[in-house]
Amino acid sequence: MQATIQERVWSSPIWLEN
Repeated sequence: MQATIQERVWSSPIWLEN
């Protein structure tokens, strides 16, 4: 399994701040 940026985004509260 390749960890893509999407996985990091889900783990990071970036979209939560938006």
